[in-house]
Amino acid sequence: MGDKPARRMLDHAIDGGVGNQGISVPIRGPSGEFALFSLSHSCRDAVWAKGIGNRKSMWGCGSSPIAPLRG
Repeated sequence: MGDKPARRMLDHAIDGGVGNQGISVPIRGPSGEFALFSLSHSCRDAVWAKGIGNRKSMWGCGSSPIAPLRG
């Protein structure tokens, strides 16, 4: 993360207890309602990539529809 304002924001979030890794999913309702569902975790990049990389299809990044986590 080379952008200084973005780095400051991340550092501030981490100081407040937000993990250094995360994913956010927008949720939209039929009448214009909206929300953002976010998960975060503190771990190294390689650990995060291994865990989330195995579940890309769950988040709509693959060809499979959303499915429950296994194992």
